[in-house]
Amino acid sequence: MPTPSDAHRCSFCDSMTWAGEYHACGGTPTYSVPIPLYTIQKCPICEGRGLVPCGFYSGPLQTSTTPEQCQPCRGAGILKVHNFTGAVERTV
Repeated sequence: MPTPSDAHRCSFCDSMTWAGEYHACGGTPTYSVPIPLYTIQKCPICEGRGLVPCGFYSGPLQTSTTPEQCQPCRGAGILKVHNFTGAVERTV
């Protein structure tokens, strides 16, 4: 599976070059900036805290007042969102 990178393909000579690297191919190339495959975002359910209020998932008839672990992010507070498909994955 490809990973995000700072490599760019030269539009003039079609060779790969990397950010900050000198590249001279005899023309005036332009570079397309690669789109990252995914972004890491704060979980919208727990707002990045990893915990939700007691009874959030199990209902209001609880005897405990201890907060529950957020189910979508499994308590991590972050989610991995794929930029091309919009699919969401847990990071842990």
